[in-house]
Amino acid sequence: MLVADDHAAVHAMFAMLLRRLTIDGRGFTLVAAESASQAIALLDRCEPFDIVLADLHMESANAGEVLLQAVARHPRHRSARRVLHTGDDQPSPMAHDPDDIVQAHWSKTGLTPTTVRERLAALLLAE
Repeated sequence: MLVADDHAAVHAMFAMLLRRLTIDGRGFTLVAAESASQAIALLDRCEPFDIVLADLHMESANAGEVLLQAVARHPRHRSARRVLHTGDDQPSPMAHDPDDIVQAHWSKTGLTPTTVRERLAALLLAE
């Protein structure tokens, strides 16, 4: 799982959650990036990700959208589940995009270990 976010607390939360998380007997490895550009650079070097979670606002106002577009076009990662998350109350314009770049939109407010586990499981088990 790739998590791109410019806040260290988000990386720490996902590291804690993924350390013990299994879904259908599978564990997860966290790859962290502090910016969309850093995450895009990782795409050619990493094995396929099951999930890419991108903060909307990193080095630019739509950095997360740019990252998820790159993931959707990348031959190795295009099947990854793509999640855009933000502290904003309103979803990104891409939250319901016709090209299915963003498959889920999460608000950072209200995320708990339980809700994150439930949402990750739902994403991975969805066909």
